[in-house]
Amino acid sequence: MGDESPKANSFDTGIRGWLALFALNLVLLPISALYMIAVPFQATLRVPSTLGSITLGFGIVFCAVLALGIFRFFQRRRSARWLMIAIVWCNLGFLALVGTLWDAGASELLEFDARYAREHAMVLQFVGGLAAVLLWTPYFLISKRVKVTMTR
Repeated sequence: MGDESPKANSFDTGIRGWLALFALNLVLLPISALYMIAVPFQATLRVPSTLGSITLGFGIVFCAVLALGIFRFFQRRRSARWLMIAIVWCNLGFLALVGTLWDAGASELLEFDARYAREHAMVLQFVGGLAAVLLWTPYFLISKRVKVTMTR
């Protein structure tokens, strides 16, 4: 009881710091994922293609993995670190598929100004997904906070 130093307790096991920022992102990610599923679904209805069906299927699987990841993350399970890495990589792949589908034919349905704005937004989303992969993958592999927090 008396040998517990303040330094030993300073690194408690709660979801704090950068991990709290990721938790906020994790809670908001299903909203954007559902929106991103709507894009290939609408494009598949307008321009039927195998790529649209693949993207739609990948999006549904991504949402299932995301739901499992959220559940495991807030339970602070040891497997959550690997699920979080899988989620950021799947998100990047999903953004790439949606962008490819858009480029493959759905963009022709809009006028030039709207098409340019949407393509610009998709590039920014992909760059954001790439930044997330580059930031969160090493964080979940190396961080002491993650190793201490995800222990169950």
